[in-house]
Amino acid sequence: MIEVAKRAALEAGRVALSVRLSGITAKAKGGIGNFSTEGDLLAEKKIIDIIGKSFPDHGILSEESTNPSKKSKYLWVVDPIDGTILYYSGQDTFGVSVGLLKDNKPFLGAIYFPALKLLFWAKKGGGAYLNNKKILVSPERLLNKSIVGFDCGYSNRKADIKNILIPLVDNVRYLLVPGCTVFAMTSLDRGFY
Repeated sequence: MIEVAKRAALEAGRVALSVRLSGITAKAKGGIGNFSTEGDLLAEKKIIDIIGKSFPDHGILSEESTNPSKKSKYLWVVDPIDGTILYYSGQDTFGVSVGLLKDNKPFLGAIYFPALKLLFWAKKGGGAYLNNKKILVSPERLLNKSIVGFDCGYSNRKADIKNILIPLVDNVRYLLVPGCTVFAMTSLDRGFY
């Protein structure tokens, strides 16, 4: 299953990059900055095709188009392009996210940053990897010595900033707000900035 997740993320990332090179069109989804692109839709189609052929009985929940279509103990959760604003703007810190829940609990996942050629993947009980090199979570336990990644969605942004971000600002070493949730989570303490 992890190989399918990795392949889906890699191939969707290639699709997203090829669309970006040929020119991107965007369609509003509601709210300021909330839109999808042709790249989102084609990357999503690629992921759904790969998962569907490998595991036709599994459910798939994707940001752009699908609700869980099948009742199964396995549910794939997909964001074909996380950081669509960055993607559309020509920035490189957007990612493809493919995760799998087993009995509604995280089981495995792959995140690919196609412009940076970084593939993160992990499986429950099997460790986490970056481009096939094992990585570890930081052992730091003190909040004031930690870098914290933050991202907010398109609704309730003022409330999220007021209730979550502002209280953290003076209580952490650094607050990372890159505009792509998966980049914020994977880049901490890796020196990408």
